[in-house]
Amino acid sequence: MSTYSSAPPTPSSTSPPLSLQISAPLTADIIKAGFVSIKDSWLWGKKFVVLRPVTLSMYKNEKIDGGTPQVVVSLNDVINLKREETKDYCFSMEIRGGKVWLFSFKSDGELYGWMDEVYSVFPFDLGYEDCRLIVAMSVDGSIESDEFHA
Repeated sequence: MSTYSSAPPTPSSTSPPLSLQISAPLTADIIKAGFVSIKDSWLWGKKFVVLRPVTLSMYKNEKIDGGTPQVVVSLNDVINLKREETKDYCFSMEIRGGKVWLFSFKSDGELYGWMDEVYSVFPFDLGYEDCRLIVAMSVDGSIESDEFHA
């Protein structure tokens, strides 16, 4: 014979805290997501791309809860991100080891929206320590220059 109680169960001393039992859904830390045309090696195809604080994941479709990404890129491995003229509204992402993906969008707004979000979480150093800025100024017909070293 089973017993039934309307009172909620009480946690036992061996149970983990409730906060450890409940995990946040996969959508909790998404910065940007959407379908993007991607060129991987020589073939273009549509992928559902999800940008999170430390990764960029590519899925076959938008079912990311419970779905396995086809590719997960650690943003720590990204060494270059730049606008490309290969196709309209396109940028490239290069990772350590030489792998390059091209991402193509429908408009400049969409392209720069994605680039801005990726840059906002990009962990790499842009290498400005070796840059030199030379400014030439004309005052009363003379030319002067100042140098700035970062």
